[in-house]
Amino acid sequence: MRLIVSRQAIQGTGPCCTPESKELRLLVFSDGCQIGVRGLDRIFDNAYREGKKPDHSVANELVRQLSENNYVPLVAWPEYEEVLLKEYGKFFQAKEKSAAGNILSSGEIPR
Repeated sequence: MRLIVSRQAIQGTGPCCTPESKELRLLVFSDGCQIGVRGLDRIFDNAYREGKKPDHSVANELVRQLSENNYVPLVAWPEYEEVLLKEYGKFFQAKEKSAAGNILSSGEIPR
């Protein structure tokens, strides 16, 4: 089972639906199942600030933190590790690119 993270906000249209939230991210499984999770951007921000690189040593920790406020079934833990590691890699690269751009444009190293 493979997960894909969608960055689009989830908008509710009725009492059974989730209201729009910037904190909410949508995980889409390869079989079409969609799961909304909260706090993923905060988890990625914290990992980046702590200097954690996107490698397998951080994958379990990302899922553990996500599971503190979201239901993560044990049987799906490896799939969550895979998708969160992939998405954290994208997040990490974007942050590094942004930091490099800030250095080039200002001549100063961002703090």
